[in-house]
Amino acid sequence: MEPMTLKVDELIMRPWELADVPALTKAFADPQVKRHMMMPQPWTDANGHNFVRQNDSRWNADSPRWAIVDSDNILLGGAGITRFLNDEYSVMYWTAPEARGRNVATRALREATRFGFDQMRLHRLCWDAIVGNHLSRLVALKAGYTMEGIQRQGGNQRGTWRDLWMGGILAGEIREAGEQVENYAMLRQRAALFDLDAPTIELDNGTRLRPFHEGDLDDLTRVCQDPEVQKWTTVPRDYQRSDADDFLTFSRSQWTNGTGVDWALADQNDRYCGTVGLSMKSFDATQARIGYYAAPWARGKGWMGTALQAAIDFSRDSLAATTVTWDAYAGNDASWHLAKKLGFAWEGVKQRRWRHERSQRVDIWTASLLHLLNVMDAART
Repeated sequence: MEPMTLKVDELIMRPWELADVPALTKAFADPQVKRHMMMPQPWTDANGHNFVRQNDSRWNADSPRWAIVDSDNILLGGAGITRFLNDEYSVMYWTAPEARGRNVATRALREATRFGFDQMRLHRLCWDAIVGNHLSRLVALKAGYTMEGIQRQGGNQRGTWRDLWMGGILAGEIREAGEQVENYAMLRQRAALFDLDAPTIELDNGTRLRPFHEGDLDDLTRVCQDPEVQKWTTVPRDYQRSDADDFLTFSRSQWTNGTGVDWALADQNDRYCGTVGLSMKSFDATQARIGYYAAPWARGKGWMGTALQAAIDFSRDSLAATTVTWDAYAGNDASWHLAKKLGFAWEGVKQRRWRHERSQRVDIWTASLLHLLNVMDAART
């Protein structure tokens, strides 16, 4: 296949040139590029020269690569299609730091996808990204790719195996500019949020909601062994330090996957005093579920109510959730009293919905809190 140049608005997608090497080296030194891509690090000009010199051979192997530049020949990013041994074809793209926010990746991905179908006569193109690359996922959705699952440890990033989000597109499925993606405003807001580190929220009473760390795990183990926590939550029976280790891993994966956030409620000395969590059933769910429990030494201080209000505000302002749901084992009057005080409306009883002590199914009380402003905004879009 002969190298070809494509044009999209003011963008030019052309074969790579040796003159691009300094700009390529600079772009690949960007922390976000290094975090989400698999190229060698440190990336040097020598790597860049080898990359450019292999350009023709890639085109000959039906694996086209383009440098994305503007009318002044300024490097904005890169895109390409890779052919694998099983005749599977996968797209790739990245944006230089200076070009972000200009819709470069979406336009380039659409054009590369169109090239794959029209010029290469492909029936399907694949997409993948390291789990946690939320902005790349959003770009793929905008271009019409369907998310298809997770390939566990599907890619090796500089010696470490990473889980990959997987997707695909068939001919005729390209989503053109102006075509709506369901819940796009929410997806865009969450992608930008989850691309950052999990936040810390400072509270007026001197406590804070912050991400969990290893220093919390001994206290977390003691709290989850507390009879009240065992009675009213789903934490494992005979809770051990290994369970706390597993929770820390899970908590971090929730943020990476974009499915929720878990905070440690910490006092003025930064000691762990309780857990507050928000979770979504799926990446694009409009509902967030709240859960919480307090350490025995932090009960009766009013700290949990303040923390929950901050989490509810976060669900509205940062997660763009339209509804927050609350559930508790039937009979947990203290939890319901707090939820009611925070504005949750009673919805009813779910019969035999959860397992308690990993065996007996018990009834669940359920309630919800509606973010009216978000509902109206969603209706307008």
